Amino acid sequence: MNFNAFNGMGQPRESTFGVNENTAAVLTLAGTGVLLLVPKLCWLAWILPLVVLIVERQSFYVKKCAAHGLAATLVAMAFMALCSTLFVVSGTMTVGNLITVLTQSGDKSDWPAIIGALLLTVTGILFILIVRIVFVVFLGIAAYKAWQYGYINIPIASALVRKINKNYV
Repeated sequence: MNFNAFNGMGQPRESTFGVNENTAAVLTLAGTGVLLLVPKLCWLAWILPLVVLIVERQSFYVKKCAAHGLAATLVAMAFMALCSTLFVVSGTMTVGNLITVLTQSGDKSDWPAIIGALLLTVTGILFILIVRIVFVVFLGIAAYKAWQYGYINIPIASALVRKINKNYV
C-alpha cells in the first residue's frame, strides 16, 4: 500500500496526537525499541504501541506502524520468555547440584553437571540480550522507514499482523 504523505491541500497529514503521521509512527516504533532495551521495562514495551493503536483515530498509517511495533514486541517477549525459562531451569539445576556437592564432601562427579548448568544459565542470559538487540534493530529500521512513510516486514511479527487484519499489509 502506498501512503501519500500529504492531504489534498498540500499539508502533511496529522495524527490524533497533533503531529505529522510519520513523526507519530517514528515515536511509537523508536519508543518501543528504547523500552525494549531497558532491562526492567522491556516486559512492558508492548504497552506503548497498544496505547497508540487504541487511541489513534485519524491515521491508518500510524495504526499500522503501531500494530507492527506491538507484534514485534510480543514476538520478542515470547523469545525472551523461552530464554528466561532456560535461565531459570539451568539456575535451579546449578543450585541443586552445588548443594549436593557441598553436602557430600569429596565427590567430584557432580562438577560437570554444575559447569554445564552454569553454561546454560549464561547462554540463557546471552540469548535474552541478543533477542532484545535484534528486535531493537528491527524497530529502529522500521522507525527510519516510517520517517519516509515506508515500512519493513519484521520477521514473524509482520506475518501476525497480516493474519489479524488483511488491511495492515
